[in-house]
Amino acid sequence: MGKIFENITKNILRTLLILGLLLTPLLFSNKTEANPAGNVQFTSDTIIDLTGNPQTLYTESGSECDLLQVSGSTLTATIGDAQNFTLKTATYKVLKLTPSGGSLTLTFDSANFSTGYISQWTEESATPGLTTAHIVGVPKASTNYAVLVQDSFYGTYQSSAQKEISFTYDGGYTARVFKIREASTITSTSETWDYCVNSRNPWLNWTVSGGSQVSYWVQINDVNSFDDSCTGCEVNTGEVASTSNSYPTTYNFNWNTTYYWRVKVKDSNGFWSIWANDSDGFITPKNAYPSANFTYSPATIRTNDFAYFKDASTCSDADNTCDTWLWTFEGATGCCLCSDGGCSDNTCLEDGDTCSEQGTVDDQIGVQWKTKPSGNDVTVTLEVCDGNTPTAYCCSEPKNIPILYYPKWKEIKPW
Repeated sequence: MGKIFENITKNILRTLLILGLLLTPLLFSNKTEANPAGNVQFTSDTIIDLTGNPQTLYTESGSECDLLQVSGSTLTATIGDAQNFTLKTATYKVLKLTPSGGSLTLTFDSANFSTGYISQWTEESATPGLTTAHIVGVPKASTNYAVLVQDSFYGTYQSSAQKEISFTYDGGYTARVFKIREASTITSTSETWDYCVNSRNPWLNWTVSGGSQVSYWVQINDVNSFDDSCTGCEVNTGEVASTSNSYPTTYNFNWNTTYYWRVKVKDSNGFWSIWANDSDGFITPKNAYPSANFTYSPATIRTNDFAYFKDASTCSDADNTCDTWLWTFEGATGCCLCSDGGCSDNTCLEDGDTCSEQGTVDDQIGVQWKTKPSGNDVTVTLEVCDGNTPTAYCCSEPKNIPILYYPKWKEIKPW
């Protein structure tokens, strides 16, 4: 008799268990307005009926929590250790929380969902060392978003192609208010060189979208690797208060060396962007570019007289010698090479205002202006190039030189 009773009892328990499993999806397949106790599992996307929602909000299929309460515009969920709880719309995630090391309570109000994306929520836990993984849906892909905890900046994270940011919070729990705000994003980086002014140091440039930059931070390294302290970096500026999107480097970089750099910016809300790495870096030249210069005499140049121009440039290639010279004399009647140290009217033909030949650095160029310049000055330019291969380094030096007009008189017989 006892054996029969035991079998009947087991059959009743099996029937109740099966019935419970069959009814669970029905209890949580439509609107959720109750306070389910115990371990709540959602076997399908389930509508969360909050007043004031701009669009339908769901708990995602596969979500679980220990307690879920919906009251007016507020949702409260207690999420246990290692449980996944996800709020979503029909097309994208809104918020996913996964606590580790204990449970936490999520409080969310539809007033912070007015744009269709969550902007604020509260987490609370009695577990001091709790760590919580977050996935948050945001409006834009490939964009920086700042996370604030208790209105203090916690970090900046770049959204994925799926318009989600991911981060882990382990900063201690009582009641913590989380907020998401768009931060500045660096969209491009580049370098600008003025080799003839500063051969060794480029300007580093970047463009920013979103927010208003108030500070920047630049790091430069000769290996394409950076850590938080920038160990071994050639340059680590720290925060520089500036709205400029350029940084003029001044470090004494080695010649013919590749350097890598990265930059981040802070906006007027105090939010830092994430680091933007210039992965290609920049390469310094093999040597300094030429320093073009010249002298001339006499100090006062008159029309119809010869003026003499002499190279005074320096080059820094392997032989420290300039290889080519190109002179341009604005408005000159003619110019010629004066290898013998002097020129005369019959040796300097009227061959235009450009002289490209110069035998040695000791040669002079003789020049005449036979007509009055349109202004008081003319521009004389010398371009010099060194012997670098496959491409020579070239620089030029222009100078404005006054020309005094003196008519050329010719004696004639008296009447």
